[in-house]
Amino acid sequence: MPCILHRSTVPAPISIIRTFVPSYVGFPKDAVSRKMFGRDVIFGDEALKHRMALNLFRPFDKGMIKYADTNAESKEYKNALYIAKALLQHLVDLAKEGDQEIGVDYIVRGVIGAPALASRKNRKALLDVARGILDGVMISSEPFTVAYGLNLLSNALIIDIGAGTVDLCRMHGT
Repeated sequence: MPCILHRSTVPAPISIIRTFVPSYVGFPKDAVSRKMFGRDVIFGDEALKHRMALNLFRPFDKGMIKYADTNAESKEYKNALYIAKALLQHLVDLAKEGDQEIGVDYIVRGVIGAPALASRKNRKALLDVARGILDGVMISSEPFTVAYGLNLLSNALIIDIGAGTVDLCRMHGT
């Protein structure tokens, strides 16, 4: 799951952190593993590296939260939401890392890319994940998000080849 972390303080110039965080979340299998890591949740490359000592999870499938199309009360869906929330909180913590100006009243907003044909239920699941972590969130079609980020808002065809989907987005201005 590629992630661009963006920090901005007004009126200071924008600082951008670009990083890649694989969407793996691991939980120690036993007390020995817990003591070795010194924490309850391990993310990304570190989780992959120590996968034998962890119960490893990927909360996303084809760009959406796993089991989002099933019953909202199912154990699998609730588990996927919990793990996705932990991953999002980790990403927000990475964005805040090392910034001395961050206080209690710091506002964190996010843009989450969703596959172009994501259902309303899938988008609601992403909003549920962001609730309580982000102060403001916008769900955007992934091809549009790419076009916006690359400043290709007119006379462009964006082809997004993702995890199981291929999305086309014709950008022709306003």
